[in-house]
Amino acid sequence: MKFYDCFLVDSHKHNPVPRSWLRRCYKLMLTQRYSMTVYLRMTEYFYDRYKQRSNRFYLLMADFFKRKNEVKNNFEHGYQHNIAYGTLFHHTGITLNDNVVIDDNVQIFKNVTLAIVEGKTCEIGNGSVIFSHVIILGKKIGKNCVIGAGSVVTTDIPDNSIAVGSPARVIKKCVDAHDYLEYR
Repeated sequence: MKFYDCFLVDSHKHNPVPRSWLRRCYKLMLTQRYSMTVYLRMTEYFYDRYKQRSNRFYLLMADFFKRKNEVKNNFEHGYQHNIAYGTLFHHTGITLNDNVVIDDNVQIFKNVTLAIVEGKTCEIGNGSVIFSHVIILGKKIGKNCVIGAGSVVTTDIPDNSIAVGSPARVIKKCVDAHDYLEYR
């Protein structure tokens, strides 16, 4: 990834990347939905440079953007992730650990925690929707799943499922997880 790509890669129909650099800087300073992903990608970019070159400057830059995201957006994350481009973080209050895997077309809402438990990291499948105040404890969420608000995921969730509760239980199957969003 190039530095320039940090500003472009997470374009989504509900969070389009502005065409001009002036608008990108404006959105970076004033909007959370755009700045959360840009600061995340910049942290990853500088940390990768640090690993390649062992130059402490790159680690300081990675720490700066990581901390900037924590303070400005209440978005806590590690240095390395496997988050597909175009993942949409709707609101602040998200906590991600290192090595989290998030596939394409995933939407994550406010105050979601993806935790490492017993060395296992979280994986979220393609097209899933994670609603507010969800805690995922080192488990795998399948493709096209909906996790209801306030759920605590303590077991793996199979593909095409709707899971709710604490602990989360599958209550039914779904055809398209995005049908449960207010807008498409």
